[in-house]
Amino acid sequence: MFQNNFMQQPRTFLIPKSSNRSLHLQHDRVPHFYDLLHCHEEIQLSLITAGRGMYTIAGQPGRFAEGDVYLLGSNVPHVFRNDQRWYDGQEQPVAEMYSVFFGKDGLLKSLSLPEFKGIRDLLELAQRGLRLKTAQAKALRERLPSLWSHSPAQQVLQFLQMLESLSGIENWEPVSNHDSPLLPRQADYERLNDLFTFVMDNFTRPVRLEEVAAIVHLSPAAFCRFFKQRTRKTFVEYLNETRVNHACRMLVETDQSIAEICYACGYNNLANFNRQFRRITGTTPLIWRRKSMKPAEISLTP
Repeated sequence: MFQNNFMQQPRTFLIPKSSNRSLHLQHDRVPHFYDLLHCHEEIQLSLITAGRGMYTIAGQPGRFAEGDVYLLGSNVPHVFRNDQRWYDGQEQPVAEMYSVFFGKDGLLKSLSLPEFKGIRDLLELAQRGLRLKTAQAKALRERLPSLWSHSPAQQVLQFLQMLESLSGIENWEPVSNHDSPLLPRQADYERLNDLFTFVMDNFTRPVRLEEVAAIVHLSPAAFCRFFKQRTRKTFVEYLNETRVNHACRMLVETDQSIAEICYACGYNNLANFNRQFRRITGTTPLIWRRKSMKPAEISLTP
């Protein structure tokens, strides 16, 4: 089960700024990632080098793993929450992430040149939240951490080269289907935090609409309108996406049968599980398991 400290309070981060730096580099090597929903004005490029779990980006749930790369636009709400064993204190696993933050008062000013149109287009797409899976960013796993060993001027030059290379990759996966980030009011943030927390803690069992609506003190009908207006999807869609994302992980990381995974993810009907899995992933659980071999790797050349 997921712990109850997941996304209890909304956070608007102020990324540390320096008057003589265009980039803010951050290397986190911690017992688990920061696990509260937050956003910040700066654009964020992050490489996960250790740790697995579930993310919520712009209201969209999903799985993250070592080697994944994420590009998040300005003010896109997000959280990377490690799996439970990162909290148990028994195995003492490590979570590690390399991140570069940059904003309108720094690097973005230089990207107005016509030669950087490809990068600007990529950053515009980043308002949906973008993801590169593990094998598709092999070169970045070496190049991004190397920034820490360069001078500030070389960091900017090297990072621009990375952005140029990344802008030529067609395998970015938009996390959200919408162009703009979710920016709910503060009170709505608190309600959404409570709802996301509840889903993460309870998706492995049947969930009734009435009990979810009661969490935010709304009638079921009013709750359905509230959730759809602020996430652009129904609560049932969000719950199914969370369950199917967890099932995808189990199909790859365990040898449990599809029926066992179906029930472990909160479904009580195998036919419905298969139907929802195909709707969300475009394939069946069996084919997903068979296709779990690594995709072709993409090289980033300077």
